[in-house]
Amino acid sequence: MTTPPPPPSQGLPSNLRFSNPEVLDVKEDEDLEFEYLIEKGPKSAPLLSLTPECSFSEAGNIDLNEFVFSTPMREDVIHNVVVWQRAKRRRGLAKQKNRSEVSGSTRKPFPQKGTGRARQGSTRAPHMRGGAVALAARGNRDFSYKLNKKYVRLGLRSVLSARLYEGNLIVVDTLEPEVAAAPAPAADADESAGEVVVEAPTSRLSIRTKHVAAMLEDQDWGSALFVDTDERSEHFRLAVSNVPNAHVLPQIGLNVYDILSFEKIVIKREALEALYRRLDENIRKIYFSR
Repeated sequence: MTTPPPPPSQGLPSNLRFSNPEVLDVKEDEDLEFEYLIEKGPKSAPLLSLTPECSFSEAGNIDLNEFVFSTPMREDVIHNVVVWQRAKRRRGLAKQKNRSEVSGSTRKPFPQKGTGRARQGSTRAPHMRGGAVALAARGNRDFSYKLNKKYVRLGLRSVLSARLYEGNLIVVDTLEPEVAAAPAPAADADESAGEVVVEAPTSRLSIRTKHVAAMLEDQDWGSALFVDTDERSEHFRLAVSNVPNAHVLPQIGLNVYDILSFEKIVIKREALEALYRRLDENIRKIYFSR
């Protein structure tokens, strides 16, 4: 049984666009598979290695999961997921005063009869000048709504495939370079007789904001979203937080809106493996059935 072509495009917000408009083209034949998998674009991404000088060097290519990175462009799904995410982020703090909260007297403004005017019981009524607001906003409105998890995963796979098709998805081996620790100072001659000095093991270099800014400049990345493992490095998070055109997320927090907001998606290799368990339906069945 074939699946009908996806519905017509609903459009994305004007500030969220792909650099290559060809990714918005949807295959319009009748041979679409059930999971909307098609052969489109590369199935490998460049692999970069982080040197001790905090600069990236090419280390070849890495093969990617075809289920995750072969999803055709579904602009309608991406649009709905973006609207859903933005609705969940709304705080709903609008607050207006009702009749019990607005200031004013409780006495009758003028007698019931004899004035020729329409009878009034309070100056705080919604139709009175300086009165309350009818059906006032209470400041605790929840704009969130439910969206199916499979639908959200489809949107995430679609936008990741589009970034790969553009050539804007990069995989790195690590986000913190390893450097050799300084050797321990030698002891005095009389105390060190017969002792062997052991080399200190390698350690992680505390990356700084200047290193992240240099990465973006050296690689000519206008903006970059770094995807770390769920146990993300605190040093790297603090370094990226001071760079205006860069952001870091744990793998579990990777979402459609943030992917669309940045030009380059830089994924740590370990985070990529965890992303497969999250987005590949076949792997999910095995991994979560344990």
